[in-house]
Amino acid sequence: MTARFSGVHGVSAARVAWTEPGLDYAAGRGPEVIAYTLELRDTSGDAGDDAPWRVVIDNRGGQDLLIDYRSFAAVVATEARLVIHVPPAYALGLADIAVFGRSTALPVP
Repeated sequence: MTARFSGVHGVSAARVAWTEPGLDYAAGRGPEVIAYTLELRDTSGDAGDDAPWRVVIDNRGGQDLLIDYRSFAAVVATEARLVIHVPPAYALGLADIAVFGRSTALPVP
């Protein structure tokens, strides 16, 4: 899933909230780590759509969290992309995703 921002922003945190409607303890389908990455890129420069993606959250082999909130050093970006690398063995849903930062019209800390 890719989202393009309304402008150039210094992004420094993100929240990903999952829902697991296929979770069924009786059938032996318990919680699993959701292997995903959140990537950012800045397409406002000369590279445009060829600008590289930068991984800011890497949860491959990470924690099993229904709501994953993380902060990181500010990254100047115009787009965010969520990539699920290995889906769990049951139905999974994305409840919400949000990135936090400030417009680059303001100084990026």
